[in-house]
Amino acid sequence: MPPNAVVSSSSSLGLFDTLVPLSSIATVSIVVGYTLPRYEPFGLFLLLWWVLAVFISLNDCLFASQTQWQYRQQSQQQNNNTISDVWGLVVLVGLPMCMWTILLWAWFHGRLRGFLLNMVPLWSMIALHIYRLDGLSIVLPLWKGNVPKLIGFQTIVLDVLMGATAVPLTWMLYTQRTRPFSKRGFKDVLWFWNSLGLYDLCSAYLLLVLNYASVGGSLITEPPFSVLGFHPFPLLILFQVPLAVAIHVLCLTNMDELIEPKSGGGVLPLHVRRLRGMPT
Repeated sequence: MPPNAVVSSSSSLGLFDTLVPLSSIATVSIVVGYTLPRYEPFGLFLLLWWVLAVFISLNDCLFASQTQWQYRQQSQQQNNNTISDVWGLVVLVGLPMCMWTILLWAWFHGRLRGFLLNMVPLWSMIALHIYRLDGLSIVLPLWKGNVPKLIGFQTIVLDVLMGATAVPLTWMLYTQRTRPFSKRGFKDVLWFWNSLGLYDLCSAYLLLVLNYASVGGSLITEPPFSVLGFHPFPLLILFQVPLAVAIHVLCLTNMDELIEPKSGGGVLPLHVRRLRGMPT
């Protein structure tokens, strides 16, 4: 294939290319729609974060050109490859780190901590992870050999598991029906669920970066996941994944406060009484 051929990145993974933008729009609509009227700076931050991710994704900013992936596969124009790969890795790693740093600063120096712990119900944080059912769309590309095996299997198994289990957990928290779990059992379930979800996202993120940098064994680097630099992958990696990681970290580090009732006074919710070992 000639180096100057133009190859479109659209529909490269079939259904995945449709589900990711749709789930991203749904996620930002829910998150911003809830936070903006209640805590305007945080809502605007999330909206601007999403807009930046969309801009990078739609403009294929992680590559010098739309044919860069061909050069990389054919080992041609190595200098341009190096520049493009370095730029792509800086964006994929640096932008989420920058966003997390801003959130961390706001947590300790602003009203973000009070807003998240007192005004955002835990069930809504868990519900946002339902989007990870997108992992089902990787089955066909994996079967065709278009996705690295280790990345594909982990995405299908862990992402789908997290998305599927987020549904009953959301329902249990929303309705305050946590049986068959009692006392600290449900809290332990939430600890395990968030720990597994954090491992899934961080390890998958690392595998994608290793593949992008052509580092690792054949299960990670073959085939070269060149579409990682094209829409809609940057949208997923730069917005939804960092947001999900932040939610997992928030839940793991503030579990006791998050399970507190959000409204003052009255009887404690059933699941809170069980977690505390109180009579139900």
